[in-house]
Amino acid sequence: MKIFHPARPNRISSFILFAAVALAPLPFGSADPPTIAFWCIVLGLGAITVSPRDLHKVQLVFLAGVGFLAAAYAFVLHEQLSAHPWIAAPHPLWREASEALGMQLEPSVSLARNQPYFALGAPLAAVLSLIIALIVCADRDRARQFLKWLAWSGWRMPSLESARS
Repeated sequence: MKIFHPARPNRISSFILFAAVALAPLPFGSADPPTIAFWCIVLGLGAITVSPRDLHKVQLVFLAGVGFLAAAYAFVLHEQLSAHPWIAAPHPLWREASEALGMQLEPSVSLARNQPYFALGAPLAAVLSLIIALIVCADRDRARQFLKWLAWSGWRMPSLESARS
């Protein structure tokens, strides 16, 4: 007689998280935009497939705190990127540049227009990794697997760097 074992939750998101930990160069300083974009997409898929049903109240509160910080970050991005921000005033350097050039430039809160948008990738990947790891590692066995993958990744990276040189 076969005993039915229901599928453990978060199998797909666990695989995505473990693959990101083992393969991603993000923790080791990669700032290449296409690479960061790829890992944001992969981790986004992991965040879509993760199920928080095994979380305890304290973990849910922590997850809500991460959500609050993400909302605050989104507000700051809005203020920096919006043509008509709610609170922030345009940087005075834009007015000075308009006067010096003799043409009207659209002012912005940030000095480099759209730079906050382009710098969003690495923090987004970090937050997605944190959310997935928090939810997946609520299961003790998955947490142990995660630590093994993390240890393997930490061992692998220096050996690859020494092989390069």
